Amino acid sequence: MKLAIVGSVRLSIVQHEMARRLITQVLKTEQPSLVVSGGAPGIDTLAVEIACAMGIATKGHQPKVQRWADGFKPRNIEIARECDKLVRIVRKQSATYGSGWTRDYAAGIGKPTQEYEV
Repeated sequence: MKLAIVGSVRLSIVQHEMARRLITQVLKTEQPSLVVSGGAPGIDTLAVEIACAMGIATKGHQPKVQRWADGFKPRNIEIARECDKLVRIVRKQSATYGSGWTRDYAAGIGKPTQEYEV
């Protein structure tokens, strides 16, 4: 099973530790063969780090450019299409919605999704 883990870029120290525990638990529960990530700092990077430490293969999708239309949007579509399931981990006070858009797109194409707040 290919599991996408996406989420917030900025985390406080407390949120970082909460996210670390949450990602570890999700990976133990889901037991994916591959973790798909957007490669951004924060949740994306943390998920890859933890997956690697647990011996789970990873694949990152980097945006070609740092713009929505021809960078982040196509990257997010690629993540949603590649995964079998998507988990979004977002900080409560997040002011951006990129990972939410990815979750919404994945759900729209029939992929199961879960969301957690830290």
